[in-house]
Amino acid sequence: MQLHSLRLKFALLLGGFGVAIGVIVFTNFDTSNAVASRLDESREKLLPRLNASNALRGRFQIMSQLLTDAAIVGESSFLNDSDDERGRLLQELETLISLTPEQDREGLRDLGRDLGEYHSRARGLAQNLLSLEEGSDDFFMDEETSLLALQVGQLKMRLD
Repeated sequence: MQLHSLRLKFALLLGGFGVAIGVIVFTNFDTSNAVASRLDESREKLLPRLNASNALRGRFQIMSQLLTDAAIVGESSFLNDSDDERGRLLQELETLISLTPEQDREGLRDLGRDLGEYHSRARGLAQNLLSLEEGSDDFFMDEETSLLALQVGQLKMRLD
């Protein structure tokens, strides 16, 4: 009887081991399916938004640099280039808005308004600085240009 009992114990031990392995495999399979579906969602929804936001940031930096260069170098053609870049920036923003869920779109629309305000003020500042450079040998900023410079700096800090 003792021998039979030992076989039964080994059989139960082996059976328990088999059940434990089965539970582990099933749990890992279920977890891997959940992770795979979340990765698919990330690839299909979040990655395009990330790419669009990175493109938007790059366009903003190019536009800002063109406006800065126009004022520093004194080349008014950079202002027209910044206008073109602003158009591409707004297209990138529209792409990002179209990829974004409806509840998050208002913040992006606010960003678009801020970008438009930044461009118009920075362009006005660059034009004022260009006219100051052309107008006189003594370089000084009038009150309007100083105020514009302050506003542009604040907007740029908020957008960066």
